[in-house]
Order: sequence, then C-alpha cells, then structure tokens
Amino acid sequence: MIPAGKTCLPTQKMDAFIDHDVAFHIGVARASHNRLLLDFYSSFENAMRDPAHGAFCMGVPEDAHRDFHNDLFQAIQRGDHSAATRAAIYGLDVNERHLHAVGS
Repeated sequence: MIPAGKTCLPTQKMDAFIDHDVAFHIGVARASHNRLLLDFYSSFENAMRDPAHGAFCMGVPEDAHRDFHNDLFQAIQRGDHSAATRAAIYGLDVNERHLHAVGS
C-alpha cells in the first residue's frame, strides 16, 4: 500500500528534475553575458519543460545528456572556455536528439 501523499512522488521528482535542468541551462546562458545565447535557450524552455523530454532524459541509464551537464559544469568551474564551449555545443546536439525523439 502506498502511504497518503506519496502517489505524486514520481511527478514531484520529475518536476524538480525539469526545474533544475531549465535553471541550469538558462543560468549558464545568463552567466555567459551573451544575449543571443540566452534568447536561444529561452526560446525552447517550453520544450525542455515537456514531461516527455524529462522522462526521456531520466529514463536512459547511460545518458550522454547527464554527462554533458557534468562536463559543462566542471569546465566552467575550471574557467576552461574552450571545454565549456565544446560541452555546450555537444549538449545542444544531445538535446536536439532528445527533442526529436519525443516529437517536440
């Protein structure tokens, strides 16, 4: 038996995942001080918030999407602009494939 209030836990986790994912992408774009990049990421925020996209991202055990986040974050921490650019471009490619897979 599932305790009262626990039936929405998967949705809550998905919502939290999506909120953090969107915040990460928008935050990186904002930190770049590149208005074009910020507008670009903002333009597909709704697609990133699609639960099907989140489910796809979370449902793949060996997911390059997760690795891309770590690679980008670490490159930013190191101040390695070239590695951050490569990771960001790779992440966009992975995101594009995910969005096509869910039909967005």
